[in-house]
Amino acid sequence: LSGSNLERASFFGADLRGADLEEASMRRADLRGACLRGANLISADLYDADLREGAIAEKRKHGGIDYMSFEGNDPSELSQALLINANLEKARMSGIVAHQADFTDAIMKGCKLSRANLKNARLDNAILEGADLSGADLSGASMNGAVLSGANLSHANIDKASLAETLSDA
Repeated sequence: LSGSNLERASFFGADLRGADLEEASMRRADLRGACLRGANLISADLYDADLREGAIAEKRKHGGIDYMSFEGNDPSELSQALLINANLEKARMSGIVAHQADFTDAIMKGCKLSRANLKNARLDNAILEGADLSGADLSGASMNGAVLSGANLSHANIDKASLAETLSDA
């Protein structure tokens, strides 16, 4: 799928492990609950894409909703994915699992990463200006040279993270 135009496509709950999506245009795509473990997303355009947890619900007969539980009802997974030079501006990635993912040189302005698990991820030179990283686990992450101005890092775990030459408000 490298170079494909997948704008506004729905990949809700899809298994895209190891997929080659290099330079694919996935602007505003629905990737909720998708598994992209080990996928190649180098230079992919994921502007305003939705990578949050996917859930299926049904309406109760007398009001309210019930969430259905099934195998694979997990947060979106990007562990070991390559997102080098990817455009993730305004992407919704709250609660994702992205262990050891490589976001080097990624554009992540205004990205929503609250409660994201980014353990040992590589975010070197990533532009995280105005990103929401509140409650994110960045332990062991490499963020050398990242732009963090206006980013929300409240309650984020940055234990053993490398933050050399980062640009921040402080």
